[in-house]
Amino acid sequence: MKTWLKRLGVAGFLFFLIKGLIWLAIFFFGFKACNKEQTKKTGKLSRPASDVITSYSARV
Repeated sequence: MKTWLKRLGVAGFLFFLIKGLIWLAIFFFGFKACNKEQTKKTGKLSRPASDVITSYSARV
């Protein structure tokens, strides 16, 4: 009985590890693809980092 539970625990751990890594890859490559399209359209990213910092500090 204990070996069965250990096998189930290892299988569950590996399943959720692989599932989590797949989700991270989906979001990473999806974000990368969106940025590539945005760069292709405008020649630059949508907002430079300095604008983000300025707009945030202006609101605070």
